[in-house]
Amino acid sequence: MQISYYLSVPCTCFEQPIVFGFSLTSLYSDRPGIDDVGHGLTLMFWNKYAVGYANHDGADGYFISVDLLKGIEDVNSKRSSYSSKIQKVLGLN
Repeated sequence: MQISYYLSVPCTCFEQPIVFGFSLTSLYSDRPGIDDVGHGLTLMFWNKYAVGYANHDGADGYFISVDLLKGIEDVNSKRSSYSSKIQKVLGLN
């Protein structure tokens, strides 16, 4: 479980802007011998990828997250765009 507050900061240091943000994160873990809730920091990139750190009562935890839904959304929007273009060319709409 991740509870985050995001503040995105655009950076145009390169040709393409690198959109990144950070959040203070609280994570729940059911590992024995440590606190259930740990607190830490998450770094987000392009609103798709995240790397983070959380401390659970002296035990360090690291995590990586990828938003797979963003990839599916992009594919569906491209498919819809191509489909409408093909229908327009064929005069089907």
